[in-house]
Amino acid sequence: MKVAAGRTGGRRVARPPAGNKYSATAKTDQNEDGVGQGPNKPKRGSAFEKLQREREAKNVEEDLERDDEERQERKQIRQEEREERQREREKARGQEESSQ
Repeated sequence: MKVAAGRTGGRRVARPPAGNKYSATAKTDQNEDGVGQGPNKPKRGSAFEKLQREREAKNVEEDLERDDEERQERKQIRQEEREERQREREKARGQEESSQ
């Protein structure tokens, strides 16, 4: 490690890589994409809100579809149970008739 001469107060400070002058001029106190700054802030907020509304609407739609599928499944199960009871009754009648 190279030691930077100058105002380091005796501390060892690593130098930036050779040929990299960007790090010396970069402003580190700025956001990378400027989110929440300037006139774009309300637009970003409304875009986010729009996205949230779209997601909520999609979730509601998916919930309704899932509810409908579950309702159809329960209906099918009830129908199958009715048919099974009907077959059992017919089987019981057939056994009664054959025993008489």
